[in-house]
Formats: sequence, C-alpha cells, structure tokens
Amino acid sequence: MQGAAKVDIALLNGGKPSKSGECDAYAAHAYYGIETEAVDRIAHFITANIKRGP
Repeated sequence: MQGAAKVDIALLNGGKPSKSGECDAYAAHAYYGIETEAVDRIAHFITANIKRGP
C-alpha cells in the first residue's frame, strides 16, 4: 500500500458491563463507561490531523 496515509490505532480497555444490546448505547461498542477517554482520543486525533488552510 505505497502512498497510503498513516493510520493510528487506539485500543481502549475497561468500561462498564453492557446494559443493552451489543450495538446499542449502553454497550462496549458505544464505549460505555469510558466515553470521556474515547472522545478525548478521537478529538486529539482530529486536531492533530486537521488540514489548515491552503
């Protein structure tokens, strides 16, 4: 994959036990119990990779 963009991977562990279906709001796929850490990591990635101006 020559010329492909660099990608970062973040693995998050922990959280609370699921209280809903696997893909619903209160499940591991929704970062239940670690929402702040997930949002902080996502926001950091976006701000670090944003293209500013021409």
